[in-house]
Amino acid sequence: MWYPFKPKIMTWYRWRLNGGAAYLRKTGSKNWETGFSAAPLCARTDDCGGPEEAAPPDIPLTRVWGSGETAVLRPCLSGTPYLLKLAPRESVKIAPEQEAAFTLLLPPAVRLETDGPFTLGEAMPLAPKQTWFGPDTMSGHFCHLVTGGLAPETAEAEPPAPSCCIRGGLRVRNRSKTPFALERFVLYPPPLSVYAKGGLLAADPVDIEFYGPDMDEKTIVRDLGDASYRLVSAGVKTGAGETFARQSMDIIKHITQF
Repeated sequence: MWYPFKPKIMTWYRWRLNGGAAYLRKTGSKNWETGFSAAPLCARTDDCGGPEEAAPPDIPLTRVWGSGETAVLRPCLSGTPYLLKLAPRESVKIAPEQEAAFTLLLPPAVRLETDGPFTLGEAMPLAPKQTWFGPDTMSGHFCHLVTGGLAPETAEAEPPAPSCCIRGGLRVRNRSKTPFALERFVLYPPPLSVYAKGGLLAADPVDIEFYGPDMDEKTIVRDLGDASYRLVSAGVKTGAGETFARQSMDIIKHITQF
């Protein structure tokens, strides 16, 4: 699904993206048409696949110039932070010197690209609600709100179904002397790479060591480390670790103290 392919001239192609869709047609040697439809994240379906030949879409289209013989739909993370919340009525308590593991479910952005290389278009096929997070409008952050995007990690009986959503891992270690409950977390996506295996997408895992509400925590972005996944979108690693660690200090606003 995420591999380059060579489109036939004047033929529409569609990717099914869990309720949203991306459309592409090559109309000349360097001329393309693209279109994206989005579905609310809360209306997400299990239908994911493509590219496949399709009827002309009844959505706004964009004509783009770009050289290249092949095209690819490349999943990536949005540049806007994600505010990830546990499902309603859920909480995870972490005792001193204990840790908890979480699965992150991240609605992606997708880019249509040629081997020119040219970017033909970009959109989010699953549209999260938008929210403002922070102490006030001068020092907060505009975020994608993903309720249920933060979930306690559990052993899955079956592999996840193909999906355009990106799965990540978060491990939080409590180095303080006080137990706390983690209910939400702001993820700053630029340092994270995205990988693909078949119809599955994954991001680099994140580790956090929490030392208490009045102390800085330590944040580490690790490489996925699974050779069965291939890199499809590289994160901004140079200097990003320090930026990520500093910004992730907002986690102390997401923690409910006992």
